[in-house]
Order: sequence, then structure tokens, then C-alpha cells
Amino acid sequence: LLSPLYSGPLQAIMKGLVESVLRAPSSSQSTRAFLYGSLLYYLLMTKQEGGSYRKKATSLWQADSAQDSLSAASLQILNSFGEPLMESVCRDACSGHDVTRMLSLSLLDAIAAIDWQGLWLKFLTVKGYLQTLCTSLQWEDQALQKMLHPLPEALKALYIYESKMAFLTRLAHTPAGAQELVSLNCPLYLSECRFVDMRPSRNGDSLPLGHPHVYPTSTAGGFIPTVADRYRQMFLPVLKFLLALLTCPGPQQREASTQVTALIGAHSDLFATILRDHVHHISIATLHELALVTALISRSGIGHDWSVDMTSGKIRIQRLMLTLLPHYCSRQSWRGIVQEVVSGEEGEGDKVDPIISEEALLLVQQICANVVSYCRVAMTIGGREFSSPYSRILLTPDLSAGILSSQGKEAFPPAVSATTAVSSQSPSLGVIIKHLKECTEGYALALETYQQHKKKVETVGSLTAEDIRQLLPSSSPAEKLSLPQQQGLARKRLHKLTTLKQQELQQFAYIIESQLYVLWRHLQYYLVHCKPSDFGGELGVAGAVRVGMRRMEDHYTAGTSSTATDSTFDLSALSDGVRLSDLEQLKTDAGKCISDALLKKLLDMEETQLQANTEMRVGFVQALVRRIKRLMKLRAAAKPIL
Repeated sequence: LLSPLYSGPLQAIMKGLVESVLRAPSSSQSTRAFLYGSLLYYLLMTKQEGGSYRKKATSLWQADSAQDSLSAASLQILNSFGEPLMESVCRDACSGHDVTRMLSLSLLDAIAAIDWQGLWLKFLTVKGYLQTLCTSLQWEDQALQKMLHPLPEALKALYIYESKMAFLTRLAHTPAGAQELVSLNCPLYLSECRFVDMRPSRNGDSLPLGHPHVYPTSTAGGFIPTVADRYRQMFLPVLKFLLALLTCPGPQQREASTQVTALIGAHSDLFATILRDHVHHISIATLHELALVTALISRSGIGHDWSVDMTSGKIRIQRLMLTLLPHYCSRQSWRGIVQEVVSGEEGEGDKVDPIISEEALLLVQQICANVVSYCRVAMTIGGREFSSPYSRILLTPDLSAGILSSQGKEAFPPAVSATTAVSSQSPSLGVIIKHLKECTEGYALALETYQQHKKKVETVGSLTAEDIRQLLPSSSPAEKLSLPQQQGLARKRLHKLTTLKQQELQQFAYIIESQLYVLWRHLQYYLVHCKPSDFGGELGVAGAVRVGMRRMEDHYTAGTSSTATDSTFDLSALSDGVRLSDLEQLKTDAGKCISDALLKKLLDMEETQLQANTEMRVGFVQALVRRIKRLMKLRAAAKPIL
């Protein structure tokens, strides 16, 4: 159907649909809804596989396939009708009938995916339609709150909201769109919405009866989504939209970070609850929610905002992020979480679906990567954009976890309270070293599995019937499918597994790089700059070391508060501070758990990454390994304390 032979008739059909939209009167909302649905289906049918179809405005449009050619022709047809079509679609998206609004917003989303020139965005901005869409988020707050009642009358407000947030997120992925949305203060409108705080409590047992957060977990008949599912349908689009604003490059990034940080502060209780509830009911949905929340916190300005005038909510979020480090920087915890997800997703007696396992593992890896990334950002005073030469110390110098892993013993993560989810101990540097070793081993195993999947994809036709049955899901019995159908389904699932394994390798590489940076910064402080508390003076609160001058400016907190900064920085509650014996023990243990074999594995991992991706920047791990080796040699030959 998408071959060049049919491109002419398809374009004629699209022209007819657009002309019909322009002829249909505003009073015929049902007719316009059908036409928008047809146009939407046409654009989705001709959409390039793998995502949005977007070219840079400075480059020539080159059609590489039939779908590319049809997408280019579709955009040309839409733009040829000019402002009358834009006015019609945008007006219905803002003030049309409920179904018409939903379909016109989805149509705008599909058009924005191919509008590489940004003509539709310019029209939305100049005519004020984009501002109307942003302010409508606040106007529709009451209707969205009603969507979280046990048995809502209708879900139309929810579906319109989903279409609107999908369109705004599409715009936020582009520099021009992100800049316009930030200038219109769209995140601030979301921060004033009360439905964001109406997260259903866990089994309704942590809040008093009658509280608006407490709802049943199921609905009659199962046709209406549960309250928890409905809340995620509303909350996850907010997280994705904010993440798109933060990750899109452009001059709006600093202001976007400020607005997102303000939103997190306005809903700090909500974010703290999500960070605490990670030890309770675990599923794909809850892991996805936690992955998005940790990603948003790590990329926002809250990681490097340690000012004295911070609110207690932000301080609590910072502490909770650090308490996630021991739990998610442990492959033993990874295995337990994945096993719990699989047991909850699969029915009794069903075989384990490897795709579910891989998706759960990938979400756990994303959470781990976000937490380590938060630590890396939080170590820099002043934030990333200021290129500050100061570093803040977050982890204690205890390497016992790394020593146990070197001896082949399992180091269990600290116990977490079921009520507060705050560890009784501060995170230690040994957790980072232990997990570095686990990640290097996990990377090697994932690489081997990835190569096996690639070979199977190339030789699906030669696989035995038993191998094919192992690849098929339990919901598709092999006896009901012909051999070509089985092979096609097996090939599709192998492609999915290969893609997931490739993403797993990328996550491993990112986690290793971030943890190596955190390790280097802490070793540099403890082995070169740290002045022990029992060696002539107390350690200060900020824990900041100026790396460029190689001297201490402010020293690390030891559980006591400075009169200048009070308890804001007291995140690692060491009982008596860092003593001389702690530093001597660190120097002894570092030589045992940071071995040449470990460093060589890290270099081999990076070499594999460079060979697989020729566009990858060179030498980050190699540079960090070289600096760590230099620190180890320097302290091995030096006196105990400078």
C-alpha cells in the first residue's frame, strides 16, 4: 500500500480529506471528528518507523523510503492549505466538542512530528492558541480531580488531557517548542494543579478514611481503569513533559530548570512519598513511575541547590535520593526486584516471559543510573552550568562492602524502614566500588547474550521447533500457528530482546562512568585533601573541596551543624566525623578492592563501547582510571596525612 505506485492516489485522498475539513461547518462537530480521525490515521499510517519524522530546517529534504516520501508529500499538502486549515484545527483543539478536541489535539501531535520547518508552532504561538492550551491545564484541574473518584461519571476529561499532554511533550522535544513553553510558564501552571497531589495511598492504609487520596484499588466490572492506573495516566505525562523540557538543548534550559524545581518544591510531599514507597508493591508501573521521578530530580536544579533557605521538602527529597543508592546499587536487589515483577505479571503455571524480565531490569537500571547521576550532580557546588571547581562529599570512607565483594562474600544493602524508607546508615564509598565490580561482570554477560540474540535473528529460519517455542509467549500456543507465523513472531520477539539488551549495555556503560567519577572525586578528597577531626580541628559542614587549588575551603560534615549553614547539608550523618584511623583504613582497603584487574575490565568495557559506536566520544573511562591509579600511587608512597 505504501509503495510509490500508490502514492498518487493516497495524496489525492488526503487532499480530499483536508478540503472536506475546510468545507465542514463548525456546527457539524461529529463530521469534523470523523474527518480528523481519518486524517490522523493517514498520517500515522505514513509515519516513519521508529518515531517521529523530523529533518533539520537547514538540510535538504531527502526521501529515503516510501514512507519518507509520503510524509514529505503530506506536509507539503498540509502547508499548501495555509492558515485556514491551521485555524480550523487549532480552534477545534481549544474549543471544540470533547471528541473533536481529543482528535484534533492528536492530529496536531502527528503534524508536529513531521513539521520540520516549525510553521504550525509559529502559528500556534502568534495566534495565542499555545498559551490557551497551557492555561487550560489549570482551568481543567477540577475536572481532572473528579477523574480520581472511585466511579467517575465519564473519562472524557482524562482522554482530552492525555492528548493535550502528548502534543505539548512533542513540542517540548524541539528547541523552539521548549523555549515557547518555558516562556509561557507551562510548568508553573502544572505546579498549581491539585490533581497532581491526589496520588492514591498504598492500600489506603497510610491516610485517614475520607481523605481524597484514599481510594479503592479496583472498579466494578473492570472496564474503568483502577484509580491507581488513572492517576498514572495523569501523572506520568507530566513527568515526561518536564523531562522533555529539561533535556532539550537551548537557551531556555536554565529557566526550565528553575520552573521544574519550583514544581518539585510545590509537590514535595508527593515526590517524597514516591521515593519512600519503592520498598513496597513492585510492578512495571511503579518502577516506571520511580524511574521518571528519579530522572526528573536528577536532571532538575534540586541536585545542586543546597542553599540555606531551602525548604524542608527539598531537603527531604535530597536525603531520600541518597538513601536509594545502597538499594539500587546492588545486583542482588536488582534480581529480587525483577523476580517480584515477573511473579506479579505472569499467571500461575505460565513460563517466564524474557521480555518482561528485560523490561523490568531496564527500568531498575534506569533508576540506578538516575540515582548515581544525582550524586554526581549534587557533588558540584553551583551546578553544572557554572562549571564550579568545588566538589561536595556525599559518601563515607567505609570500603567494607568493596572488601567483602573482593573476597567473594555478599554485602547486603542497609535495612530500610517500612515507614520512613530512610536508611539508618549513611551511604558508603564501598557500595560504589562493589557495584562497579558487579556492573563490569554484568556488562560482559549482557554483551554475550546480545551477540547470541543477534545471531539468532539472522538464523531464525534454521532454529529448531523447540527453540521457536521457547521464544513464543505463553499467550500464543505454537500448535495454533503455522511455521511461517511462528518464525515471524519469533523474529519479532528476538528483535525486541536484542533492542532491550542493547539498551541494557548502554545503561551499564553510563552507570559505570558515573560511578567511576563519583569514586574518583571522593578518593581525591579523602586521600589528598581531607583533614581528620582528631588531627587538629573539626570538619566543617559543607564538605566542599576546591579541586583546582588542591586545598580545603570547607570541610565535610561530621554530624554536627555549623552556625552558618545549620542542618541543610547534614545528609551523611557520621557519628564522630572522619578520623585519622578511618583515612588510614581507607588507604589500606583501597589497595585491596581497587585492583588492576578491575581497572583493566573497565578499560576493556570502554574499548568495546568505542568499537560498537564510532561516534562515541573517546577516553572518559580511560582518563578516570588514569587519575585513580595516580591517586593510589601517590598515597601509597606518602605519609599517612599531609
